[in-house]
Formats: sequence, structure tokens, C-alpha cells
Amino acid sequence: MKNNLQNVIDRFMAKVIKTEDCWEWNGANDGRYGIVWLNGRNHKAHRVAYVLAYGQIPNDLMVLHHCDNPRCVRPDHLFLGTQSDNLIDCSKKGRNGAKTHPERLACGIDNGASKLTQEQVVEMRYRAATGETYSKLAREYPVNAETVRRICRGLMWKKAGGPIDCSCRKGHKLTQDDAHAIRGLYRSGGFVYSELAECYGIDQSLVGRIVKGEVWTNE
Repeated sequence: MKNNLQNVIDRFMAKVIKTEDCWEWNGANDGRYGIVWLNGRNHKAHRVAYVLAYGQIPNDLMVLHHCDNPRCVRPDHLFLGTQSDNLIDCSKKGRNGAKTHPERLACGIDNGASKLTQEQVVEMRYRAATGETYSKLAREYPVNAETVRRICRGLMWKKAGGPIDCSCRKGHKLTQDDAHAIRGLYRSGGFVYSELAECYGIDQSLVGRIVKGEVWTNE
């Protein structure tokens, strides 16, 4: 077992170029992130680097970059976070038009850095419409279950097409994680109420109440 793990590490590091700052992945890539073929499928190189250094990644978390370099695999440049953490990080760093195009933070059709294609999003929505669960779909696509939920309910990839799941649109539309992200994005100074309302598909008045702590306060 140890020899097998060491072989994986050796093969992985053979594709890495260490600079004074980042460890750059020099192998296959998808145009943005490094790609590693392991155990019969492709994996993001930075995720493999995190697992080799720190252990398994919880299903509901993403591997994010302190250095903002998608091809960096240096372990101390990587950290775990939720999709909301990623949105807030995008806003603070001004990535992907975060201050002027909030819809692009949601990995939509206009975002060239998205993990998904439009065809995958449409397919995902049709599969969800036939009864497949968000958690099952998350295991087959390179996103977590929360992202699948937001895509299938039309809160992300609004222009992609396919059936939208409206089963939970009445009453509160958001999760606690969404409310936390809305507060963080507003406090970062990058968004006004109207932009957040557009991004999350809710009324500006509800955005205001969330920001002021009048609703969704049980964090």
C-alpha cells in the first residue's frame, strides 16, 4: 500500500514545476485546471494534491486557491471551502467580472472558466426532472450537490435551457449558506442589493432583510 501511494506521489510530482512561489502543474489540463488520470478517471490536479497532502475532501466542500493560480498544486496554497466561500473569495479578488457581472460568479454560460458545459447543464436538468437526486448527479459531474441544486432550480446557468425545478420556489428560496454568501458579498463592497437580487433570483427587499439580519439569522 505504501509503495503504491509513493508511486502515485512520484508520478504526480514528475508533472510539477516548482517556482519560488507556486508549484505549477505541467501535465494535461482542461484549459484552466491541471488534469490527472487516476483510478480509471480524470481528476483535477489541485484536488489530488490536496488529498495526497491532507487526506480526503468532504463531499460538500471545494478545494480553493489562496494564490489564485488554477494550475498551482502547492499544498499550502490550497484550502477547503464551500461554494459560498468561493463566491466571496471571487468578489474580494475581483475575479471573473465579479464586481460588474455577478451572474458570472455562478459558473454560468458566460463564464469561460466554468467546470461544466451548457450541454452538461441541460442534461443535468433533464435528469433531475426525471427524479434523480442532486447528490447522485453531483457524483457524476465535477460540482457539489449544492451547485447541482442551484443549477436545477435556475439560480445558476440561467441562459442554458432545460427544465427548471420549481418545487421549492414557494416560501423561502434560499439555503442558510446562500444567506451567508449574500451578507459576505454585500459587506465585501462589490455588490449592491439589485445585483445580489439578480444573482440569487430574489427580490431586492429580501436581500435587504438578509443583509440587515432580519431573516435567515441562524448561522
